Amino acid sequence: MDARVDVITLAVDDFERALAFYRALGFESEGVIATEYEGDDTHPAGAIAIVHLEGGRILSLYPRSDLAKDAGIPCGPAQSGEAFAGFASTAITHVVETARSADR
Repeated sequence: MDARVDVITLAVDDFERALAFYRALGFESEGVIATEYEGDDTHPAGAIAIVHLEGGRILSLYPRSDLAKDAGIPCGPAQSGEAFAGFASTAITHVVETARSADR
């Protein structure tokens, strides 16, 4: 099995500013998509921005509040180094365990 990461989702507070930042670095993006899907207090909206990275990899920019709703966790203030605990935790646990066993 060839383990790799092809998509990374980044929660951002200022959607347009984050997209402008990655475009200023020279990355390609079609801009904000899926704006036709409206959210509410408990369901996330659909708007995301896809940034194309080298090798076909994708950086997905997602509003922070919507990612928290999607993960089913409260949205607090942003903190350096934070990850949405519980979001895809099974997959993350598997990757960490695999990496630890490979290091032995």
